Amino acid sequence: MVIELRQMGPRELRYWFAIAATATVGTTLADLTSRTLKLGYAWSSALMIGLFAAVFLTWHRGRSESLGSQLHYWAAILFASVMGTTLGDFLSNASGLGFGKSAAILGGLLLVVLFLRTKIQTAQSLTYWTAIILTSTFGAASGDYLAKEDGVGLGAIKATIYLGIGLIVILGVAAALRRKSTA
Repeated sequence: MVIELRQMGPRELRYWFAIAATATVGTTLADLTSRTLKLGYAWSSALMIGLFAAVFLTWHRGRSESLGSQLHYWAAILFASVMGTTLGDFLSNASGLGFGKSAAILGGLLLVVLFLRTKIQTAQSLTYWTAIILTSTFGAASGDYLAKEDGVGLGAIKATIYLGIGLIVILGVAAALRRKSTA
């Protein structure tokens, strides 16, 4: 994230590494608020929704390349990640749906957002931030589904490797499609 802020212009690889680092910190903060501080998933989610909203309320509409705008952007990404993780844990654990059903529902919602973004050209900012939050939520549910014994039971290391490979494939396909569409 620091490298990204210093460059002031996103470059795809640096950007995605910054997103991954922010997501990792977000997961840690989600565990801190929900488990260590014992706020639980619902209160942690509510807190992060409030912090996420506060970032947007203070963010200037111009969204220029200024350092302040970039800091707001990365704060929003961080709080979206924490909120997504706590919401995913809430949906999987507290709702009774479990990891598999939660991952399927969230994956379906992501497909709806993708459809809206690409086919209907709905509000780009709304679909972007919805996808960011849903991706974190889906990541929490699907990661737990793959790793934990009451899911597939791969364990944390194998699940991380498989999800990492999946992310690399998705980013590679997206980059290829982007190059093809601009050629």
